[in-house]
Amino acid sequence: MTVAGRTAATVVLGMGLALTTLPGHAQNWTQVSEGIQYDARSLRVNGNLRQVWMQIDFSAPDRTAASINRFRGLFEFDCTVSRFRMLSMESHSGKGVLVDKGSDIRTEWTSITRAHEAEAAVRARVCAVRN
Repeated sequence: MTVAGRTAATVVLGMGLALTTLPGHAQNWTQVSEGIQYDARSLRVNGNLRQVWMQIDFSAPDRTAASINRFRGLFEFDCTVSRFRMLSMESHSGKGVLVDKGSDIRTEWTSITRAHEAEAAVRARVCAVRN
């Protein structure tokens, strides 16, 4: 069977790969430090780049940002240069209500500094994974 010139197996495989990059897939959160986790199942390696979903749970809701309690983002880390960019994100209130969401946002590359503790911790873990 073909779908638009592709076999059904190719279509199903492609759909499965797409689902693994979505925040709703079966997750395997790995704790990096208190409140900072990454989803090991979402990790994608492409040469020196790593894409992975990262989650930050705030111990107290951030009252300045619409009471955000949890932030999740699909990040891309450069393992050669200490930098990252965000590809997609969502934030939730303390009650689990979606506060903000952005897909295909692809921010500019940001150098990792001391202010980026969470990103630095996740980058160290995912850059240790080789092809």
